[in-house]
Amino acid sequence: MNIIIIGAGRGNRIMPYSKEKPKCFTEVHGKRILDRALDNFKKTGLTNIHFVGGYLIDVVKKEYPLLHSQETS
Repeated sequence: MNIIIIGAGRGNRIMPYSKEKPKCFTEVHGKRILDRALDNFKKTGLTNIHFVGGYLIDVVKKEYPLLHSQETS
């Protein structure tokens, strides 16, 4: 099964947290939102994970090189 995480967008509603980093990097109780999602998918055996992003996608690609990521136009 393929998992698609849609992380495109600037995250205006959670500013200032998303001003200089992708909104999925926002921490909740000391852990990134993206890490929480990835951990939960992996616990259930779902490993074919794709990330669709736009704003600051290069930051996501750098931090998560094994995550299949694609940029929106």
